[in-house]
Amino acid sequence: MKEFDAALLSLQRRWGMAVFLYASGLAGLGLCLRLFLPLTQALLWLGMSALVGFYILSYLYTWLPENRRPDELHLLPTFGPGTALSLLGGWLLAALGGFILISRPEGPIAWLPAMLFGASLLADLFDGYWARRRHHVTVLGKELDMTLDGLGVLLATVLVVRWGQWPFWFVIVGLARYLFIWGLQWRERKDLPIQELKDSEIRRLLAGMQRGFLFVAMWPIVPAWLSTATGLAFVLPFLVNFTYDWLVASTVIDDNDPEFRKALHALQSLMYGPVSLGLRVLTSFLVALLLWQVWAQLDVFSLALQGMWGAPPWVASLVVGMGLVFSACLLLGIAPRLAAILLYAPVALILAADMSFWLGLAAFYGLTAVILLGPGPWALWQPEVRVFTRRLGS
Repeated sequence: MKEFDAALLSLQRRWGMAVFLYASGLAGLGLCLRLFLPLTQALLWLGMSALVGFYILSYLYTWLPENRRPDELHLLPTFGPGTALSLLGGWLLAALGGFILISRPEGPIAWLPAMLFGASLLADLFDGYWARRRHHVTVLGKELDMTLDGLGVLLATVLVVRWGQWPFWFVIVGLARYLFIWGLQWRERKDLPIQELKDSEIRRLLAGMQRGFLFVAMWPIVPAWLSTATGLAFVLPFLVNFTYDWLVASTVIDDNDPEFRKALHALQSLMYGPVSLGLRVLTSFLVALLLWQVWAQLDVFSLALQGMWGAPPWVASLVVGMGLVFSACLLLGIAPRLAAILLYAPVALILAADMSFWLGLAAFYGLTAVILLGPGPWALWQPEVRVFTRRLGS
């Protein structure tokens, strides 16, 4: 018992240091923002960011007694590198949350929200990796990581919707985790059956795409119509998967039933086999056709890029050339998922230039399908498959 109390006291001291670092960091950033914002806006930012930070640190404090490895009862006296990185990500989210109550920033700080969210994504990417590498995976760290994942998506979604980059109903993306948890708790209170979800590759891919789309939607150079049109490529499969997960968790679907498993296996064989192959070939064709059309109007495309972002003339040729290389890689199955991600850039630029809207949108949706379903059979080389199907460091 004395050992537990000593470890808990050590954790409480570290928690106090985290409180000091959160408060001083937010106050310092608030002073910097005062150089660009009116006093009222700066104070609103500081108050909201402090509220988000208070929520994160309060949650951390309640879970201090669970700073132990999952298979042990011994309380660890330090947070470890993974939890420390998660706390850094939490501070970045607190700073991001401050922008919810103020108007969208302009001028030199217009990129700051996207930078804060992007940095939090990097912290989230590597916190579990370092925890596993240092053998410091804890129950506390896992709970904090999941909480920050949900909070980050909620804050980013509210910001993007508030700025008009996404329509209001897209807020379901940010609320999904909380609605899911509330629904399970409600069923428990009503003594209704629930079922634990199994690990899912599609769920992980959708979570990564979810954050990636939100990150790009925050860029000040992305028009709202483009953000909404491309965001649907993620939101629609997200809603389908969310509905399926809820049906499984609420035991409407018994995914352990042999007949259901047989039907699901047959569907997966179809989707990950001929359907995914057909989508890869079709998407490669759509992208190539889109690039061919743009090449025929290269001067128009170049002028559009110059007008939007002041890009030099050679950028248009570079975009088309890189697009052709990546579309060939996609067709042949050479790092196909990575090629699909890289093709987002030229396709999005062509869409932003208001050239071949429907063809470009079809190509964009096709790229999303390739990332989610994979390239199918007859892919020559897939070195990136581990990145898409396994957690970093696992």
